[in-house]
Amino acid sequence: MNLLYIDASAGLSGDMLLASLLDLGLPMSLVRGTARALKLPPLSMRMEKVNWAGYSATRVFIQTRHEDPSLRHADDLFRRLREAVGFSHALRERIFRTVSVLTGAEGVVHGVSSREVVFQQLGCVDTLAAVAGFCAGLDYFGIDRIHVSPVPVGQWHQDHYGAWKAEPGPATVRMLKRFPTRFLKERFEWTTPTGSALIAALAKPGAAPPFTLLNVGYSAGHRWFTGRAGVLKVLLGREFRAYH
Repeated sequence: MNLLYIDASAGLSGDMLLASLLDLGLPMSLVRGTARALKLPPLSMRMEKVNWAGYSATRVFIQTRHEDPSLRHADDLFRRLREAVGFSHALRERIFRTVSVLTGAEGVVHGVSSREVVFQQLGCVDTLAAVAGFCAGLDYFGIDRIHVSPVPVGQWHQDHYGAWKAEPGPATVRMLKRFPTRFLKERFEWTTPTGSALIAALAKPGAAPPFTLLNVGYSAGHRWFTGRAGVLKVLLGREFRAYH
């Protein structure tokens, strides 16, 4: 049984989580194929190596020139997931679970049912591609369990209109209610709703059980902070079973 331990001390986002698996060796072609199976608009996907605070890390860029308005509505998004061809049961279920966690949190925050949510965050095509790509990476590496360190949450968040508000993101905080968190003072959204949804849906808080280390991956976000590495680290391992 393979597992993934996420050192989230530098924060979490959907693209950072995906980039960490790309750094482990996940083929970009698989990420692109997953996006095509969801019939997303044409995407530009590329990754690059960066050196931040002494760490060699991978950063991923996913962009599209055309948004798909249907992806902003929860019901339409779930239908798109059901109709995707070639997905394993585990892959489809993980994406469904992640989107369900996010719709549930956003629905509570905005006082509507999860099916009435109109996405701003996950409705972006690049974000959905990152979610699906990360879940496809779990299949690729045969990862059955994910554990995560305490998660940092900023004292500010950026709302759907791009304005900064002096409070942690309400949906992010709700999704992380089972997880140990650290509140940082910087005016930055250290953990995004997409990163929170992936963790809340797929991971367990706390240390992983004993495991044999197979590989280490590093990913970088898109902002540099003096004195902080800004690097997400993941440990890929195989659960260790002692023989008696």
